[in-house]
Amino acid sequence: MNEMEPSLESQFESLSLNEKPPLAKPVYNKKGLETLPELQHSLFGSIADGITIKPDKLYNDLQAEHPGLEDLLNTVLPDSSAVLIVSRSWAVDLEQKRNPKVVCDILLLSPNNYPTLYSVFSAKVSEEEFQYSLVTAFALKKKLINVGSYTGKLCVIPKLLCLNAEHGVSSPSWPEIRYPETYKLDDLETLEELLKSLTIVILSFRSVLSDKIGMEYFSLLTIEQYKILSENLFNNTSFVHGPPGTGKTVIALEIIKKIKNLYNCSTDDILYICENIPLAEFVRSQGICQTMTRKWFVTQDLVNVKHIVVDEAQNFQVNEGHWFKKANSIVKKSCGVFWVFLDNFQSWHKKSSGLPECRFQNKYMLNKVVRSPYKIYKNIFSKMNKVACTANDPFLTKLIKKSDCCHAIEGFCQILKQVKAEIVKYVSENCYKYLSNGYSQSDIAILCSTESTAMEYKGLLFKEINRRARKGKIVTKFKSAEDLTQDAIIVDSVRRFSGLEQLIVFAINPVSKDDRVNDNLFICAASRSTGKLHMLYENAED
Repeated sequence: MNEMEPSLESQFESLSLNEKPPLAKPVYNKKGLETLPELQHSLFGSIADGITIKPDKLYNDLQAEHPGLEDLLNTVLPDSSAVLIVSRSWAVDLEQKRNPKVVCDILLLSPNNYPTLYSVFSAKVSEEEFQYSLVTAFALKKKLINVGSYTGKLCVIPKLLCLNAEHGVSSPSWPEIRYPETYKLDDLETLEELLKSLTIVILSFRSVLSDKIGMEYFSLLTIEQYKILSENLFNNTSFVHGPPGTGKTVIALEIIKKIKNLYNCSTDDILYICENIPLAEFVRSQGICQTMTRKWFVTQDLVNVKHIVVDEAQNFQVNEGHWFKKANSIVKKSCGVFWVFLDNFQSWHKKSSGLPECRFQNKYMLNKVVRSPYKIYKNIFSKMNKVACTANDPFLTKLIKKSDCCHAIEGFCQILKQVKAEIVKYVSENCYKYLSNGYSQSDIAILCSTESTAMEYKGLLFKEINRRARKGKIVTKFKSAEDLTQDAIIVDSVRRFSGLEQLIVFAINPVSKDDRVNDNLFICAASRSTGKLHMLYENAED
């Protein structure tokens, strides 16, 4: 049994290019996920002679919205091969404020030419718009170097286009940014090298583990996660369904960041709602929006809120008030956006959630499991099948068929049935082993069926673990799930830890008074672990 190995660091591999600039940020991804060349191909396809425009769906949408766009682009396209990467706002993609006059930004990469960022405006431009384009181009260059690790000579020339101007040329003409000829892309091979760095830039996001390990680093989105983020955020209401471990909360946080820059919002304009206090506290610590629980939301008069993101919605209820109707009304009144993230496999009640029927939802689906190690995922998948079969739900069955554990982390999973005294001994022994082998207290969570059960086990475990720890001069502490700062072992209920994750999880007797949701509670508990799971059920005392 290899439960003491491997560590968190061994689950990731570096995607930064070998020879990277001195200020480049580290970029990591889970082992076994798509390689950088595979991701590059998924984004841009095969680069050869001719014109490649990506993402093609977004470009088609923009053409439909702005009929003159294709003709305008034809005025600047080179005769040779070229790659055009289209965005509604490259500024937003680079975590900057959007200019409301911008129809889209198009990065043009072509051999024997300078990389050029065309900002397409819907109205007459001024010095302010020129500065916007200049700053966006510089931000892209900086990120290609500091996140994408590009080491070649690099420039990004800003150019302004206007849909209603003659021949697309904005007037007055602005000073041209000049670079030496050596800054042009030499050939297709050089272009491919730049696309590697661009792939990292497009898919990268600051990992939430950065704060935990004390070092800022970036991870990459999966292609299906990226497609959701690059879709039209102007949709009024969208629902994202996904099995546990597919990154719903990660996408929710990235969408909040995009909304903030896309609509030039303050943090008070965006509200994140979830069911439990610990998850709300975690999102509040990110400093990107207001946060509150569903129970608090239904009691409040909210004046400033324009956009709402809901997470873990499968566990919402309408017994204290119809949260969905209230949220929908707020968003419609402000012409804002409304995103709802949910996973019905983790629903721990059979009451009304207040959500509209699945067939009436504007749905997106996440299927690639990136968090749960394979040995844990196998057990989760088995329970997911039971949940779908019991519910006789075609949509859940469809999600299961497409679900895929897409990395190479095996992890550790053990399921035991013991009497309470044996469980206390087992947990304390293994916690002591983990701490003795270099794991920190903040790597461990002990999750019970209820808060009262958690308090009971907390008292029993405190004595036993510290008895062992004193012999090895290891000081141990315990905390509840919402205490984000203290280095201590979490002891709390499965429900309150929903939406959060920990490297090592001991799940103690995750059963409900309503045995119809026991499989759901197993899924919720098991999916909290990113590395090692000890699932312990209570046997009746003799």
